[in-house]
Amino acid sequence: MSEPVALLATGSAALDEIAAIIGQAASFKLWEEFIGESVSLPIDPADEPRLAKAVGSEIAANLCEELGGRTLQFPVHPISADVLAGEDGEVEGDPVPARSGPRKKAIFGKVVALIGEEGAYKLACEFRSERFRIPVDHTEEPRLSHAIGPDDAARVCHALHGRKVYLGKNPVRPTPIQSPSKTGTKSAAIDEIAELIGEDPALALAFRFRGQNLYVPKDPSLEPGIAETIGDDLAAKFCDAYYSTVIYMPMREAIRRIVCDLASKGVTKMDIARQLHIAQRQVYRLLALSRDEQA
Repeated sequence: MSEPVALLATGSAALDEIAAIIGQAASFKLWEEFIGESVSLPIDPADEPRLAKAVGSEIAANLCEELGGRTLQFPVHPISADVLAGEDGEVEGDPVPARSGPRKKAIFGKVVALIGEEGAYKLACEFRSERFRIPVDHTEEPRLSHAIGPDDAARVCHALHGRKVYLGKNPVRPTPIQSPSKTGTKSAAIDEIAELIGEDPALALAFRFRGQNLYVPKDPSLEPGIAETIGDDLAAKFCDAYYSTVIYMPMREAIRRIVCDLASKGVTKMDIARQLHIAQRQVYRLLALSRDEQA
């Protein structure tokens, strides 16, 4: 069987969600194992040995940690790159819709995954209405570097060289991702800390100790992570005000702020997930939440 190569472009919501957590190759192996079945994912992967058989015990554990308790329907016929592309790899379709989605054409979905929506939009503008073959070396086609810079051009060529692509006539500029306005952290405890040491340091603390009950010592050296995160002066100020208290550090808002900040700087969703050690699916959800709040 041919393996699909496009991120979030299988045509199956279940496979797209799985691919965002464990990657496209592993999701395809799972599909081959459970083709056409409705599968209830266990909390413990040992309860369904076919998971580890298909993708290995480590990946199976990661999947169950993220989606344990969910029931997923594996399709009979997922859409792969081979379905969308001809023999020469040519794929036609509308590039860069305002928001990413699972129905994006295979080749363009791969470009977006590699260099982000803004970079893909610039590439589509440069090659508007043209069919061109992606070279092995980006210097063979100077317009690639002109559109997206030499680093991203090299990245695209390394991953997609030899593919002939058509990026459409009317590229649509993606909706910009903006960092949330700094008008509160949505946590009463962190808002209170922010009044003392500032919002950015307060959120940095929340991210460093996310999901934990932080006991604040009188002496900052007893919890080195505090000074490592916000510096000695602010750590001393924080500990002097809150010593002997336990503060729950919320996880979601701290991560959302950092995800939005990175996205606003042009970092791809894949790289954000890697930097923060979170599932790519979570990156998509947090950015979607921010878009909804800005609307």
